[in-house]
Amino acid sequence: MVEAIVGSAGPVEFVHVHNLRTAMSTAWLLLARRLKARYRFKVLLTDHNARWFPMPWLTAGAVDYFVAVSKESEAYLTSLARRPSVIVPTGIPSDYPGLLRPSRPWETRTVDLAYFGRLVPWKRPDLVLRLARDLKEPGAAAPRVLIAGSNVDPAYTAWLHDEARRLGLTESVEFVLDPSDEEASLLLSRAKVHLLLSARVDAMGRSHGSPELCPTTVIEAAACGTPSICSEVPGAHTQIVEGRTGFVTSLASWDQLVGQARRLLDAPEAWRVMSAEARDFAAKERTYGVLAKHLSDFLDLSRKGRV
Repeated sequence: MVEAIVGSAGPVEFVHVHNLRTAMSTAWLLLARRLKARYRFKVLLTDHNARWFPMPWLTAGAVDYFVAVSKESEAYLTSLARRPSVIVPTGIPSDYPGLLRPSRPWETRTVDLAYFGRLVPWKRPDLVLRLARDLKEPGAAAPRVLIAGSNVDPAYTAWLHDEARRLGLTESVEFVLDPSDEEASLLLSRAKVHLLLSARVDAMGRSHGSPELCPTTVIEAAACGTPSICSEVPGAHTQIVEGRTGFVTSLASWDQLVGQARRLLDAPEAWRVMSAEARDFAAKERTYGVLAKHLSDFLDLSRKGRV
């Protein structure tokens, strides 16, 4: 750690610890507490909701500034220690493939409802299947559904296949496992609506403290011109401009969620407006260059003692 801090280019001014509550971060922060006075660097800390290592309040005292990813993230970090903070949400590269291609028009989008992310019970892609069932009109075909993402829980993935069959959706659901970044952006570009319905209680009835802190897939979808409907997870309102780039809704208000999905799927003109706003928001507010400038401005203020 000393060699990394001093380095061949001279002393380091800031050390950014990416994720609180992991064993590696805990080791860095404990060492930083001992080395700060000698090397005069400042410690920045972000937290992406890792839950691997206990008692984070023991190491938060070594931090000088919090770089939170959402208001909820900021509230958690400042509950551990009183420190100046800035919110820098998760984002996408400026050359994210979805931004480099023209946004696909409504007429060529072959998927109605899409889920993209890790296939794990607490992210609740099973609720996307339930939504498709509830949107199906008598005598009409079911909405076309895409379930795509990392196959990190094969047992749950197999359960999702069984759930699609149970709900009578076998012919209308497409599963794509472990797509590359390029493939993922192409998949999101095919969809009219992206859904992130993570919940504190997962599909198997198990509880989770905080399922999301700042969802990135919402911005990836937005970059492809795909509006999102997101559950009320922490950080949802950081990534969605309500009514303009998507909707944030409570899973307890299921009828409202169904209505929001119908509003997007049954009104192409309204969808086109929201699609354009989502893409514009991703390009202008959530690319790495924009976010890095926001953090750089905060660090400049810190150098001047103004934060």
